[in-house]
Amino acid sequence: MAIALVACGNSKKLEPPTPLSKIQQSVDTKKIWSSSLPNKAKKSFAQLKLEVDKETVFAATEAGYVAAFSRDKGKKIWRVDTKLRLGGGVGVGESQVYVGSYEGDVIALNRDSGEIVWQTNVASEVLAAPQEGNGVVVVPTSDGHLYGHRSDNGQRIWTHQRKTPALILQGGSAPVPLGDRVLSGFASGHLDMLDIADGKLVWSVTAGVPQGRTELERIVDVDGDLIVADDVVYVASYQGRVAALSLESGRPLWSRDMSSYAGLAVDENAVYVSDAGDSVWALDLKTGATLWTQTKLKRRAITGPALHGDYVVVGDFAGYIHWMNKADGSFVARRRVAGKGVLSTPTVVDDTLFVFGKNGSINAIQLRTAS
Repeated sequence: MAIALVACGNSKKLEPPTPLSKIQQSVDTKKIWSSSLPNKAKKSFAQLKLEVDKETVFAATEAGYVAAFSRDKGKKIWRVDTKLRLGGGVGVGESQVYVGSYEGDVIALNRDSGEIVWQTNVASEVLAAPQEGNGVVVVPTSDGHLYGHRSDNGQRIWTHQRKTPALILQGGSAPVPLGDRVLSGFASGHLDMLDIADGKLVWSVTAGVPQGRTELERIVDVDGDLIVADDVVYVASYQGRVAALSLESGRPLWSRDMSSYAGLAVDENAVYVSDAGDSVWALDLKTGATLWTQTKLKRRAITGPALHGDYVVVGDFAGYIHWMNKADGSFVARRRVAGKGVLSTPTVVDDTLFVFGKNGSINAIQLRTAS
């Protein structure tokens, strides 16, 4: 089920998006380059996130294109039309990048040239980016499977499965390779740590517990990206909880009831969360207590948060990027960069914010203090 349909099921009458009020811009934004990738898919709910390394920006669109751009100037390095409907974003490995499709195709491309190295099929939708670790590509699918494939030739070496509820959100949480292990969230609300070599379960916890009488009320999908920092796992689930867990054992350190499908971000002081009602929260890193809440973006279909210098950043359905002060959540800047909306959570590398628009636009933005 798409997020929009879930929202409709929880409201008899949809309220309009919160209008944007004028703000005092205390920070200037500067677009340093803009590029684009064809994306003509309509009525899409795919959340294809950019991946950025030291020199390159990698992107994929639902229309089937995968491309690499130079990080400093946005110059196209290569572009490939896979002829597939892509839904899993881009996973970046040592020498290859990986994408998945709605038809279950998994493709490995040479990261320098875009040449297809291998292609296989996992028989179900791939709605989160495949990830590589220790020579294994881990592929999540919408039917609750997690597959391990050899990175050199695509051969399947293990399978792990969780029972999938009758209704799920359209999307998924990307696996997180951690040396000889891999961490993954599931639509059942489970968070599993596996041995990446053979797929054996190391530990499992429930990030969200189903509640309510209807299947719609019982959705507890772990849909946003997981964050691992200082041996702690931070996770959010829809109609479930935001929690901090021990990386070694999965033991809960703290948790609190909160519904989120967009994801979260973490720094040395706080956990920042975009909740299902389009409010942004800052929670104390050690206890989960509320530090502040920003409620002026409700019903604007905001992305998960990104951290850009001293600010928390989210995008919205109208293509605006909003910068908020980490200290109190107040708005410090706003800029419209994607006319048809922001596709996924912005990505930050060093001092540059990268924004992917639903129309295939890619924008690189930096900040400077307003005079």
